[in-house]
Amino acid sequence: MKMDKIGNKFTDTPFWMGSITHKEDLKLIKDLDITVSGVGKYNDEETGERVTHPEWLKIMDMMPNAKFEEAIYNPELYHNLLKDKGVGLIPLVESKFNRCKSNLKMLEYGWMEKPVIVSDVAPYSNSAIDNKHVLFVKPGQTFKERLEGLLNNKQWQDDLRGNLYDLVKRNHLIYKANEIRMERLWKLSKKSPKK
Repeated sequence: MKMDKIGNKFTDTPFWMGSITHKEDLKLIKDLDITVSGVGKYNDEETGERVTHPEWLKIMDMMPNAKFEEAIYNPELYHNLLKDKGVGLIPLVESKFNRCKSNLKMLEYGWMEKPVIVSDVAPYSNSAIDNKHVLFVKPGQTFKERLEGLLNNKQWQDDLRGNLYDLVKRNHLIYKANEIRMERLWKLSKKSPKK
């Protein structure tokens, strides 16, 4: 099996990763045969047993073809959820609230060299180019048809994964963002009025 420099296995396993707050978004991919990572569990106070959050149970009922994986809460191990996954799906319902979200999920998948399919909404449409960095699901299209096309073309997957990784590496690493912040602070401090 082909692997990259950080130990990712390039598989065809389509996946989604997130929390129960995305139930409405998940309706866009509810019938797909995918892996859903991030299932929240907790220790029941009465029995002490580890139980699945009730909202996750509703999502599981809504997505009968999906395989579900428990969340990893340790930030140092969180990325392990991505290592054996293939095509990342990022459905997002068009709404005023969702337009204010970040593109973090796309950046995480890109850093882990995953080809990505996203809803054609901000924050993704203003930070990536369709069919270069990611595939957009535009009005009238479905995640299913975009996914089927991508799964049938390994070169297309490799092109998207490489381009998105380069975009993340070039524009979105924290030290580069901090350099910009420092430069702006330095300029502001030189222009500040003297007392």
